[in-house]
Amino acid sequence: MNLLSRNTGLFLKYGIYAAVLILVAGVAISFVDADIGSTVSTFGLYVLVFVPFLSIIVSTHALYKERDMYWFKVALILILITTVGMVFAYMA
Repeated sequence: MNLLSRNTGLFLKYGIYAAVLILVAGVAISFVDADIGSTVSTFGLYVLVFVPFLSIIVSTHALYKERDMYWFKVALILILITTVGMVFAYMA
């Protein structure tokens, strides 16, 4: 398995595990304190949403290390477009 597949796969796998653990912890905490549980669950959702975006960054780094400059440039453009989209969505 090449560097790109291994790094991206591991990042997605453990990122989703972390997000689910945070969400479960938030639900469990909400039985004791609803406000804190809601905050923790919201953070878990943010982690769940941002893990795929961060995996693009991990993939971009792997492409650079493999010296695959064509796909590295494509990944950089994808990061730029996604970042601009997130900024516009946040401003709306």
